[in-house]
Amino acid sequence: MDKRWWHYTTARALESILADGYIRRAKSGIPASEWRAVWFSSRADWEPTATKGFVENGVRRDATIQEMVRFSGALVRLEVPASAACHGWTAHRHLSHIDPRIADALEAGAQRNGADPADWRASYHDVPMTAVLRIELSDDGLTWSSVGHQDANGRWHVNVDDQRRHGGGIIDLGFTP
Repeated sequence: MDKRWWHYTTARALESILADGYIRRAKSGIPASEWRAVWFSSRADWEPTATKGFVENGVRRDATIQEMVRFSGALVRLEVPASAACHGWTAHRHLSHIDPRIADALEAGAQRNGADPADWRASYHDVPMTAVLRIELSDDGLTWSSVGHQDANGRWHVNVDDQRRHGGGIIDLGFTP
């Protein structure tokens, strides 16, 4: 079976993605010399590197799944074809002009948090929503429910009222478009 490629994010970010019509390349914390990328993972559960951070008492820490859901709405993943997620981590290290010391540190930190660089792929272009095959929501990062639909023009429609029963609970997008 072919791997499935997902862009992991939150409902709050999905609002911007839907309005913009693109999954945009990362820009925060990327040196000007390095190629910006949209990141994808083949993990079936939440990709640890997509976890948001909090600063408490001047100390940065990763948010828990529950905190991300509470502050950013449901967890979201957008599936794309393999052709949209074309560069693996090893290729990215060679192509993107990333400083090897930074790449080593990112890889080591990600592995400490349970991520596997073999699961990662990148695109050096913003990915249009017309390329998205499926949008799924989760409140726990383990169980996912498909939401929304794509119209004949490839535009995605995700209705806030389109809540899904999921693990006995209700998933809400957490925003009003």
